[in-house]
Amino acid sequence: IDIEIEGGAPGYSYVWSNGSTSEDLSNVPAGGYTVSVLDDNGCEFEESFFINEPEELEADAFVSPEHCNQEDGTIELSIDGGTGSYQVSASSGNVFGQNVQNLSAGNVTVTVEDDNGCLWEEDYLIEFVEAPTVSIQQAGELSCLQPTTTLNGIAINGSGDYDYEWSTPDGVIVSGNNQASVIVSAPGTYHLLVVDFDS
Repeated sequence: IDIEIEGGAPGYSYVWSNGSTSEDLSNVPAGGYTVSVLDDNGCEFEESFFINEPEELEADAFVSPEHCNQEDGTIELSIDGGTGSYQVSASSGNVFGQNVQNLSAGNVTVTVEDDNGCLWEEDYLIEFVEAPTVSIQQAGELSCLQPTTTLNGIAINGSGDYDYEWSTPDGVIVSGNNQASVIVSAPGTYHLLVVDFDS
């Protein structure tokens, strides 16, 4: 509370309701305060003030994992309370506004500071999602009696929601280029690319 006195006879003395005898009050908790000012002629003036306390600084977070060593983990904050604007910092990654990005798997400490210097801090665990592991099984051998065969792509790990893409430099794909299983009609080398939709 910063007060300015005008009039009266200079040589003021101050008595606050909390016992302070300074002109101004600082670093005091929320609540009501009354000051009595006495000038050099013995004239007295009294005034009351009330300090409001802002809501507690706090934040909620949505945490996304790192996918297959891409350093793409994120922490998206939703900040409430406190006073004024917020300054966000983190022990790793890059801060963009209220979000922390480019995170590797592991522990991350996030700190939020408001204009009053009030702090909120929380530790988060960025989990790791492995890249899909792929294997291919052939349903049968090509022959004169069996001019086509099926190659079955089997993917594990990741999110379980995959995108498949078959290709070949020297074989023939009959159908199923974008399916887990593909039908082929010629010997050759067949490649299967599996992409996890979440990564």
